Amino acid sequence: MKLRQTIPYMALSASFMAGNVSADPDNIKMFGAAAPFAVAALPTSPLKAGIESLPYSAQQNAVQWLHSFDFPAEDAEMLKVDDQGAVYYEDPAPILPTNISQPDLETNPEAEGINPTDAFRLHSKLGAANVVYLNFKGYNIEGTAWNSSVGTYEAKPFNLEGDSGSFSVAERANITNIWQRVAEDFAPFDIDVTTEDPIVFGERVGHILVTSKTDAAGQSMPARSAGGVAYVNVWGRSNYAYYQPALVYFDNLGYRASYIAEAASHELGHNLALSHDGVGSSTYYAGRGYDYESWAPIMGNSYYKNVTQWSKGEYPNANNFQDDIAIITARLQRSVDDHADDLLSSTPLLVDTDGYVASSNPEFDPLNARPDNKGIIGDISDRDVFYFDTAAGEINLTINPAWDAFTQDARRGANLDVQASIFDENGTEIIVVDPLEDTQAVISAELNAGRYYLAITGVGNANTPFSDYASMGQYYISGQVVPFTSDVTPPTPDPMGWSADPAAESRMSISMAAVTAVDDAGTVEYQFVCVSGGAGCVASAWQTSTNFTAVNLAAGTEYTYQVKARDDLGNETDLSVAETVSTFINADPESSGEAPVLYDDEVSVLDVLVNDSDADGDALQIISTSSPANGSVAIRDDMISYTPVYGFVGYDSFTYTVTDGFGGLSTSVVDVYVIPRLFFLW
Repeated sequence: MKLRQTIPYMALSASFMAGNVSADPDNIKMFGAAAPFAVAALPTSPLKAGIESLPYSAQQNAVQWLHSFDFPAEDAEMLKVDDQGAVYYEDPAPILPTNISQPDLETNPEAEGINPTDAFRLHSKLGAANVVYLNFKGYNIEGTAWNSSVGTYEAKPFNLEGDSGSFSVAERANITNIWQRVAEDFAPFDIDVTTEDPIVFGERVGHILVTSKTDAAGQSMPARSAGGVAYVNVWGRSNYAYYQPALVYFDNLGYRASYIAEAASHELGHNLALSHDGVGSSTYYAGRGYDYESWAPIMGNSYYKNVTQWSKGEYPNANNFQDDIAIITARLQRSVDDHADDLLSSTPLLVDTDGYVASSNPEFDPLNARPDNKGIIGDISDRDVFYFDTAAGEINLTINPAWDAFTQDARRGANLDVQASIFDENGTEIIVVDPLEDTQAVISAELNAGRYYLAITGVGNANTPFSDYASMGQYYISGQVVPFTSDVTPPTPDPMGWSADPAAESRMSISMAAVTAVDDAGTVEYQFVCVSGGAGCVASAWQTSTNFTAVNLAAGTEYTYQVKARDDLGNETDLSVAETVSTFINADPESSGEAPVLYDDEVSVLDVLVNDSDADGDALQIISTSSPANGSVAIRDDMISYTPVYGFVGYDSFTYTVTDGFGGLSTSVVDVYVIPRLFFLW
């Protein structure tokens, strides 16, 4: 979750203004996995005092826990240990503007909003390997690390209007807004941000409870003055559920959806082992810039800026160079890329008949029933490419980041800064749009008729400035291209005709040719359709040639064909008249039989095919034999071996059958005369 600001706004601003040079990493004091330490080396702080007050075994647990992740010295003010030595972050609430005392996103109660069912079954990536549950419905916290001194916390549901028994239109809209903002922060990763109760809280299921600082019984919740509180580096542990939920107190966050969402992402960041992004000696960096490109790190104080991102300390006087994205990726993995980055594999833009391009966002389509014309930039190298066809004229395309939903003029909280490019059909980049004053990209251009490609990437900003390190997230495409004049006229002639009627070429093939058709739309294709027939009676693929030969047909069989044509727009002619023709008839082979004289007690190989023939010149093959009464036979390489019974002398016979491979068969008799072999002595 995003951390709350801990020092007055003016003091933080003064600190930022003084930080005009980059910090030297060698002078940054870090503790943890990469910088082992003894408790005595910690700065004087609540963390050090808390560890020193524990029994020895709990102290050892705390020291081991603190060595499982990295944190800057300034975090010692916000890190706490429980009585078992488990470590958590207690993040203070933000300093609220003086005019914020009531919910800021009240909507017309008569307006149609997200229905109650939808608000509590939202999923950003259903089926992902990891899940985080945003719980707005209240929860009894029992048997967890939070319960060391209180047996049960009856955490209250999210409530803006004083009625905890139901959720109003405004409350449901806020829930959807918060969910959308948190989902944006984790869009590049393989995690489903959901408002639907999981079946079980396992080692890969997070739990963020948005609740009040006091429970239903009037008890103070853990760290009740904080904006959020969460155990650190517990994601993936077998007992992860014991250290849940992370707590976000909406009544300490001005009831603002933007603040609650920033806090939720920040606290989940702690669960994932992220520490704070500070500046100089301050625990939290509140970012820089004052316009739509204003920037702050999620693990700093990101409540007041429009672009909030994961960070690795790429700002002046940073005191933590922890690589947030690398740490999150190691635990959650990246999502599968949703759009190809090359022109050949690009995704078509969905364009209606009037040329309009539209996309839905989570505000009006929280279940993503319409997934077209949108996507996610998943990492620094990701590029999503779409293609569209336009007639000559002006096109207008707008690519908005996640703030497209619940659009606000401040505290947008989106992560992606969009750069959009247009390539022509030859792959030449002809337009690049990357405004310095906003994170959206708006393309207005006069184009010739043809196919074009829209490429979307995440970039940094030179004005604020910030890099493209974490410029990732969701985007939505809208606008209009110039529609082509509707053409519903098929090629001529219509219906199609034959220039050469179907005619048999052999027992297995029939050739044919269509007349040459013409069409104003360009290329014409032809399809030859087999209406009836035997084996091989199938329609051809669409082809540009007017000639076609059907093959692998059955001999002596009637086949009926028709032909049709179509243009580039898919307008088809009617079918031609049907023409019927028969393939050539197959002639049966002729086998003549044999009458060999063979010796007893030896195997003889007979080349019975030598005298057989086929009028069509087909190669013959022996496919079967009968069994002789006084011996045995076997087919060997299109010859037959005969073996008489031992000691047999006399007459024997068997039959064999040959085929020409086209259904023709012939059977003949082999008369065998077995004689004794004579022996002579000299």
